[in-house]
Amino acid sequence: MSDPQEKKTCAQCRHFRRHYVCQGARRFIPLERGHCGCPRLRDKAADTPACARFSPAAGEGV
Repeated sequence: MSDPQEKKTCAQCRHFRRHYVCQGARRFIPLERGHCGCPRLRDKAADTPACARFSPAAGEGV
């Protein structure tokens, strides 16, 4: 069961797309930044509190 006090963040939302940086030929390092695609693109930090459009990502506590 999820804790009702648990804070929902952008990183847990299905609309959030994390940004990566390429290191070497085949290694990608995740950044703490990304963007939200609902309803338009907006830059977000992964730990930003979730907005009213929050929808859990697939596989997150389903």
